[in-house]
Amino acid sequence: MNMKRPIAGIAAGFVLGEVLVLQMQEAVNVWLTVVLLIPALFCAVLKWGTAKERRTGRSGIKKKLLSVFLISLAMAAGSGRGGMVKNRLDHEEGLVKPFEGKQCRIRGTVEKRSWKEERLTLELKESELQNGERKETFRRILLYMDYGNVPDWENELAAGKTVEISGRPEAVKGPLNPGEFDFRNYYRSKGIAVKVYGKTYFGSEGSAYPCPAMLERIKEHCAQVLKKCCTPKDAAVFMAMLLGDSGEMEKEQRELYRDSGIAHLLAVSGQHLSVIGGGVYLILRKLGFGFTGAGAVGAFLVLNYGLLTGGSGSAMRAVIMILCLWLAKKEGRTYDTLSALGMAAVLLLWQQPYLVFQSGFQLSFLAVWAIAGPGMGICRLLELEKGWQKGAAVSLCIQMILTPVMLWHYFKYPFYGMALNVLILPFVPMLMVSGLLVIGLGGFSTALGRGAGGAGHYILGYYDWLCSQSRKFPGYSLVLGRPGWERIAVYVLFMIVLFAGLRVWNGKKGKTGRSVKLALFFCAFYFSLVIFIPMPVRGIGVLCMDVGQGDGFLLQAGTHSVLIDGGSSSEKKLGEMTLEPCLNSMGIKRLDVSVVSHGDNDHISGLMYLLEQKTVCPGLLLLPAGGKGQEIYERLERLQKEAGGKTQYMETGDVLRVGELKLTCVYSGEGSDQTDRNAHSLVICADSGDFHMLFTGDMGKREEEQLLIQADRREGAWIREHLAHINLLKTAHHGSSGSSCLAFLEAVTNVRLAVISYGKGNSYGHPDPGVVKRMEHLGIKVLTTGGKGSIRIRVP
Repeated sequence: MNMKRPIAGIAAGFVLGEVLVLQMQEAVNVWLTVVLLIPALFCAVLKWGTAKERRTGRSGIKKKLLSVFLISLAMAAGSGRGGMVKNRLDHEEGLVKPFEGKQCRIRGTVEKRSWKEERLTLELKESELQNGERKETFRRILLYMDYGNVPDWENELAAGKTVEISGRPEAVKGPLNPGEFDFRNYYRSKGIAVKVYGKTYFGSEGSAYPCPAMLERIKEHCAQVLKKCCTPKDAAVFMAMLLGDSGEMEKEQRELYRDSGIAHLLAVSGQHLSVIGGGVYLILRKLGFGFTGAGAVGAFLVLNYGLLTGGSGSAMRAVIMILCLWLAKKEGRTYDTLSALGMAAVLLLWQQPYLVFQSGFQLSFLAVWAIAGPGMGICRLLELEKGWQKGAAVSLCIQMILTPVMLWHYFKYPFYGMALNVLILPFVPMLMVSGLLVIGLGGFSTALGRGAGGAGHYILGYYDWLCSQSRKFPGYSLVLGRPGWERIAVYVLFMIVLFAGLRVWNGKKGKTGRSVKLALFFCAFYFSLVIFIPMPVRGIGVLCMDVGQGDGFLLQAGTHSVLIDGGSSSEKKLGEMTLEPCLNSMGIKRLDVSVVSHGDNDHISGLMYLLEQKTVCPGLLLLPAGGKGQEIYERLERLQKEAGGKTQYMETGDVLRVGELKLTCVYSGEGSDQTDRNAHSLVICADSGDFHMLFTGDMGKREEEQLLIQADRREGAWIREHLAHINLLKTAHHGSSGSSCLAFLEAVTNVRLAVISYGKGNSYGHPDPGVVKRMEHLGIKVLTTGGKGSIRIRVP
């Protein structure tokens, strides 16, 4: 275990220590104990060494123990640092609780700012929150502010100014549903646990920081030049590639690159910094500058470029590694990629431990490790000499290492991504140079700028054409969902066995060529994707999504999926931010049935997004027969048809089988005002084995009474049977006082669990305390969403 790269080993221990403590606080105590025991053991072994060992210089066991000691010490350091940051952020989350929902006065110094559409985002340091006599201090907070509330905001809210604003603070929340973006961990990676929605601006004082202001002006100038000299589409890509600002890109363009596996082009990487910093360095050397002078100027430029592009984990990783490279050359030492990578990891994670959970950080570091570690190892093992063979081997290793990470964060695998990267990567340097020339020349002459961007325009057109063509092939983007840790473990074990098998095979004498071995290695990797294919659900799975003020239920049985409603009146981007990522994270690329209880926006907004964007394959759409002919249902029917699905209007007595599930409509508004959407809500009973759940839409007391009247008739005996065997209840109308009457609840005698879906702090007073008390009095356990997160129910 002698460490050839001690920095890399120390970095691995440090990262592991931080991950452990951020996941489970008690890990701190474990590693502190380890650190106390290891030195004692180490000292004992040193004393135990024989005279012969000292004479011959053989001290293998001591070197091994020294390695263990250093790694353990690094783990303890990582645990300690991670624990300090975690405790501080947890403490600040607790401090802000008494201020939530109240207008407070906030005072702090602007450290960083950004803007998009009509809203400013400020990061304030050393901030103070005050409400009445209560006052608390926070290390850093996030502040959202509308432009219109701050006159001359460019100067008033510049970095370095101390500002005073009123607003509503709250803790940054984590994901409420599967697949949602984790804003809590993201902002913790910036050292932030509290956000404020600003309302009134009182003023600012102090002077702006000169360096951030200068970088901001440079970035804005570059963006304006790109917009002036390029088409909007080209300018948006150049801004993402060169300035780290992807806000101008159309959603469709970002998704095209992501689903094709070339989204890394939009991230500032070492290649960008090498072209910029290395180019300046070589020019200065040609002009007669010495190594130190040219290197210092290049290092200064690279560091500021990293800050100009946003200072992301991937960008600063590249900055640190390039600085290590120049420092090694200056000192006449050999540069080691893995050691520089380890140094970058320790420096960045010491500053912000939660960076370790961010997709950009993970993909950036693992890609470099895959190139310098397994990639170069395969090239040496197979003695690859041809450039295309080395390129293919390294690309394969990158894909093998990054696949679990991509699936964890994005839930999809771009099946043809590797081939596309082979076709696009040779043109990346030319594309970057084209964009830089646009910025450099376009500032003097628009015509020169446009001419310089010509090559980039055609390269980007080529990229779009390749991605569009790949979409026509089967399996273009495999929706595999977020893998569980057990699957990742199996995949890692498979990769280890694969590498070991290749090593053993290569050691045997034979006539198998290098290209054949490489091809078989490719085939084995693609075969390994079988590990991540979603398995059929055992029994019945019910997911009640926390959609704010609305409803959204997902039923799974085997390989079949049924969506019952999917909308919200409080979450404006429910489809994009919640519904689509939720389905993707569960590996669902097709909905067998989508049920719309009625056409109110808080039941259909997310579903309409799915139909408009055609992001999930539609099966059958069920609409309430009582609403047939109304504009909203005609629109849904039209969207369903355009998406390639079929529509059926459901009425009382209709039965539909979906795998093991049987959906029965027990009421569809008969006897009520059919123009009232709530009144013609579909009431559906879902049955399978011991699973019996009633979905009631937004039916009111009048409709509940009508349902009971129909059940009491001779021809309604089957309705009474359904009501009698129901054991799970979706509470009507979000727990409104106008629903869930006592007679109805007494009719569903077997119900022991009810779910209420509502938005926290809604203006309707949902759920009504009287409804909750009524159900609890009848022995019904009540589960609610209301900002507490989704509810999962599993029935064997």
